[in-house]
Parts: sequence; C-alpha cells; structure tokens
Amino acid sequence: MTRRLLTALTGALLLLAGAVPASADAADVVRIDAGSLRGFTAGGHRAFLGVPYARPPVGALRWKAPERPAAWPGVRDATRYGAICPQPATDFGGAVDTEDCLNLNVYAPTGAETAGLPVIVWLHGGSWAFGDANGDAGGLAEAAHAVVVAVNFRQGLFGNLALESLRTEDPALNYTTQDQQEALRWVARNIGAFGGDPRQVTLMGQSSGSIGVCANYASPAASGLFQRAVLLSGSVCGSEKTYGTTLANATKTGSAFAAKVGCPDGPGQLACLRAKPARELLDAAPFTQGPNTPFFFPQVLDGVVIPDTPVSMIKSGRVPVRPILAGTTSDEGYLFAALGLKANHGVEPTEADYQKLMTEFAGAAAPIATFLYPSWRYGSPLKALSALMGDMLFGCATDTGLQEAAPLAPTYAYLFDDPGAPPILPGLSPASTHAADLPYFFDPKSAAFTPEQTALSAQMSAYLASFVRNGDPATSGQPAWPRYDRTAQHLRHLRPGGPAGTTGPGYLYLGHRCYIWNLVGGFITF
Repeated sequence: MTRRLLTALTGALLLLAGAVPASADAADVVRIDAGSLRGFTAGGHRAFLGVPYARPPVGALRWKAPERPAAWPGVRDATRYGAICPQPATDFGGAVDTEDCLNLNVYAPTGAETAGLPVIVWLHGGSWAFGDANGDAGGLAEAAHAVVVAVNFRQGLFGNLALESLRTEDPALNYTTQDQQEALRWVARNIGAFGGDPRQVTLMGQSSGSIGVCANYASPAASGLFQRAVLLSGSVCGSEKTYGTTLANATKTGSAFAAKVGCPDGPGQLACLRAKPARELLDAAPFTQGPNTPFFFPQVLDGVVIPDTPVSMIKSGRVPVRPILAGTTSDEGYLFAALGLKANHGVEPTEADYQKLMTEFAGAAAPIATFLYPSWRYGSPLKALSALMGDMLFGCATDTGLQEAAPLAPTYAYLFDDPGAPPILPGLSPASTHAADLPYFFDPKSAAFTPEQTALSAQMSAYLASFVRNGDPATSGQPAWPRYDRTAQHLRHLRPGGPAGTTGPGYLYLGHRCYIWNLVGGFITF
C-alpha cells in the first residue's frame, strides 16, 4: 500500500459481470483488416471479445515494440475473453503468467453498424502491475451511445522494465504505452466496422490507467490517435516537473531486478532474461500491500516514447491540445486504508495498528502524520488513515494537476460524492472511495443502486456522452458544468439526491489541507 499501490485499480473490474453470449446472427459478423470476427448480441449492444491487436510478445518479442497480428482464415470466434497479461498475486486475484495477452474487447450499441459513433478506448488501472480489461463494458457503450474498446496490455516488469541493454537494442521503452498506442492504431484502422468514428476517439482511464492516458497525451507517437482525454482518480497529468519515473531511477531498478534473477548487466543479459519463464520473473517481483514492495515499474521518461512530462510536452507544442475531463472521489483513501489495516477481513483496527502502520510507511516522520491526523479527531484509526491518504495522495495531487492543466487545455473537473456507494470489495463499507464511481459508468442498471443512485448514474452517463461527442460535458436537461479555471475552480459535484451545483475556489486545496501537504509531503512517502 505504498504511493505505488495508491494509484491502483482492480476492484472495480471485479464488480463488472462477465459478458455472456445471448444470441448470434449475421449482424454479429464483422470484417476487419486481419479477418472476420463473430461476436454476439446481448441486450442493447454487440460484443466482440478477445480480439488480437498485436502478435504475442513472447520469446524474442518480449520487451520489444508490439507488431501487428497475423491474419487468420475463415471467421474467428470472438465470444469469449482472451487471456489477461502477466501479473503477480494480489488481494484482487492470483498470479497470471500468460504472455499471449495483447487483445481487446469491443462493445457497440445495436443498430450502430454504420452510425459513425464516438469511440471510448478504456485503460484499466492496477498500479501498472495488475488488473485487466475483461469486464463487461456493454453498459457503458449503451449509456454513452459510443463504441467502447477495452484493452489488455503488458504491465509491471513486462511493460516497463528499463535496462541499458534494452536501450542499446532500441531506445524506445515503455512497452505498456507502446501496446496502448498499437491498440489505438488498431482502432484507427478497424473501428468503422463496428460503427465507430476513428476521428472521435476518447482515451479514458482510471487510477494508473488515468496516468496511462497522460503518458499517451505526452507521446508524439499518439498524435492523431485520440482527440479527448478522461482521467478518473489519477493526478490529472501531474505537474511540469513530476510524472512517472526518471530513466536513471528506472534503469537502476531494472538492473537490480535482472541481477536478482541471475541476469546481471553485461553481454547476454537480454538472452538470459528472455529465456526465463514468466512465472519465475513474476515470483522475483511480488506486489505487496506494505512498504516493502521490492520492485515497481511505472512509466518511464525515456526521451522517446515519453520525451518529457505531459505538462511540459503540452506547453512545448510538441503534442496536440486535447480537452480533458478529470476528477476524484470524496473518500479516495478509504479503500487503501481498509486494505492496509485489514478492515476488509473483519479486523477492527486499533490505535496501535494505526501507529504501527504509520511507522512502517513514514518512519521518523510518522509522528508528524499522526499529529496531523489523530484518530480522536476523525472518530477511528481507519477514518484517520482514510483522510490522510485521500488528502495527500489524491486530493492535493488532483488540485495541483487541475491547476497545471487548466491554462493549457479545455479542462472540466468533477467530484464524485456518494457516501452510500456500494462497496467495491467484500468486507468494505459503502463509501465514495477509489473506484466507487466506476459502476455508475459501467453498470448503470445495477441492482445494487437505489433509485437516487440510478438517477446519478444516468446523469454521469449523459455528461460523459456529451464530452466524448463534443469535448464538453455540458448537455441539455442536466445542471451546468462550467469549464475549470485557476480562479473559479469549478468542480461539478456529483451526488445522489443532492442539490445540483459546483464547488468554488479552494475546495480541494482547503478541504484536503494542501497548505500542509505542499510543505511536508516530501517527508512522508507511501
């Protein structure tokens, strides 16, 4: 549960029911550049699952740029999900070691075969280490009346390993981002077959997937491949000086990892690493919820795929300006505090648990954190830790990111605020926490919703539908959503049954105590 984990998303994907074929007929067969696909119709959408967009990155293609897939004869079955990409075991699922995973899932509203609909390309979260795209996005396609493409991509050590030997072979690193761009190129070539308009593509992600959207925003290679960006619970696109990790730090981590698995720097390193079974590599880089995750592989400022921070790239004019819709939830930290204190396993956290956890993470700075966030002020250790993590890692990062983005691109901001949002994991309480907003987009007819929550879901879908069409969430029949600027700082307040409106100046900065975290945040690391 380090700063690394706090950008993670997998829980929401576990909420999404797997797509089940309901019927198939001639309308469910489409022709794309590599061959024909047979999908199925379910409710008000068609689905085409497990569609390869690149060759399997195995053997000599491990840690190389993705290549277009081979064509296939006949009609390929696209009624079952493909494999998800390698990932270590976590609280959200077991380890996966299948590398033949570069596939995507397409969901199109029925009757949209030639409609020229806007397209949403979805990037899942998971702290760049775990998670997948194999959850049913048909509800999102229907509610937003858009073609949705959900992408599986390399992640963790397979997606962002950095080594001098790799740079010598090809200076372009960031295989996670390169995979996402290959999927975007697939969309440009093929989405018309599903009723989508390749000139109206919105790249949308949550948590680390949101940060992945920003990586593509900053990448000249993605210019022209998408026109709008939706950033859910990330840090918008960071600041001019802060994004991802430096090349020096990344290669240091990569060299240490390679040495651990018996492939030290020097001749033969890449051959050694490519010969290793995927499971052996995964076992050498476990993902923990404590402060001792040994290896972590976020996006890298490699100077090629991601030449500089997104803010710097936009300022320089080297990438196109695209409208941004970004936001956060009102209790982002609860999910991670609950996991850290084992509250999801029925444990009632004590003050001693809170103090111990803070010492593990913050070391000598722990007294500062517990002084600023005492349990007695918030009512319990769990609530105190939730507030601390939400403020430091999400609220203030979002405030900074919005302030940086607003002068550079049309920016629209939201605050999702439903304290009664259904729990995203067993053992958790209802809360407006990290990923709690996703079912409101992906599962708008959820049986877990109250009538007020169903109405909120419909409102959020209407705003999203407008944004992916027009680059502006304002739409008739819904409360106004003004553009964010540094002075007014309007955030659209999304809550069930509450009064419509927007927040005002200083809402994030004051509410999340950013005047403190901007001074002391560097001394406390999660």
